[in-house]
Amino acid sequence: MYIDKKIANEVEIVQTYSRLNRTFSGKDQVFIIDFVNKPEVVKAAFLRYDEGAVIEDIQDPNVVYDLKDKLDELDIYNKQDLEQFKQAKFNTQILLTKDRYNQERALPLYRATDKPTNTFNQRLQVLKEEVKRWEYAYQQAVNLGDKNGQNQAELFRIEADSNLKTLLQFKGNLAKFSRIYSYIAQLIDFNDSELENFAAFSKLLAKRLDNIPPDEVDVSGLVLSGYRIKKYETEAPPPTDSTVREPSPLQPLVSGGDIKGYPSNLDYLRKIIQKMSATFGDIAPEDDIVQFVNHLVEQLQQDEELLAQIRNNPFIIAKKGKLPDAVKMAIIRAFNSYHNLAELLLKNSDKSFEQVLEMIYLAIKNKF
Repeated sequence: MYIDKKIANEVEIVQTYSRLNRTFSGKDQVFIIDFVNKPEVVKAAFLRYDEGAVIEDIQDPNVVYDLKDKLDELDIYNKQDLEQFKQAKFNTQILLTKDRYNQERALPLYRATDKPTNTFNQRLQVLKEEVKRWEYAYQQAVNLGDKNGQNQAELFRIEADSNLKTLLQFKGNLAKFSRIYSYIAQLIDFNDSELENFAAFSKLLAKRLDNIPPDEVDVSGLVLSGYRIKKYETEAPPPTDSTVREPSPLQPLVSGGDIKGYPSNLDYLRKIIQKMSATFGDIAPEDDIVQFVNHLVEQLQQDEELLAQIRNNPFIIAKKGKLPDAVKMAIIRAFNSYHNLAELLLKNSDKSFEQVLEMIYLAIKNKF
């Protein structure tokens, strides 16, 4: 957004700038590039409604490279894929200058990400089937009273489940990389064309793995480059009133821990399954429900604000925050992979959906 005229009062300043928060298909990041009002006036206006924030420490730009190294480890893509995407990105830039609204403008970029998308989906399917196989073997051993068989099946299940979690974490880290790069690139000039290309590549690949169709992707946001926000140095404005408290510091972004996923607690998942079965009846095989719950939890764990709300609040408070909308969006994104379960959850009553919210809440809370 560019604001090319002075805004007279504080209420209108907040209302105008906050319009960027409105949602729209394909809109996933926003910036105010420039404005006419003095920065201290804008900051004072927002201080009436927000405590504000300060950075507690210097942002380390190396987190971008650290996270990329972790993504590279899984060999989902290679240099050839990135080169093909770079050429498609260049061709798309030319196409946008001729016809910005051509519905086929995203196709070259989508074709350039076909191979890594297929590689990911094939591995995902293999690992899901492997987890199911060892779940079944474990249950068979239980029925036969075979302790050695139980231990062996559980050992292999843990390994397969850990590999599955690692793959799903890769998917979340793709989107995380795009967000971190977009933020830090406004603070420093990386002067790295390959890194910029990878940022666009990772952003589109993350959307493809979430089954977002081409017509919902903002292609101009993938190929646009050459803009940067610079800090306008000002002195901090005085507090607007005596009720303004000291702002809480923001922690710098980090790349995260080890990319390796950790297996689910099988007993805990079975408790969730029992609750879901009590709510919906015999809707699907047990192992399908396990994978579905895992998938939703993995998606929701990428939202740091949601995690903070769950970590710091009981369910009765957390359900009034981001949890309902976030769970609905995760279910919608899982529709292609878990059609029957997702459709049932979306069509059920509000009471049933709240029970599902509590299950998801408990599953995430258990991880802290």
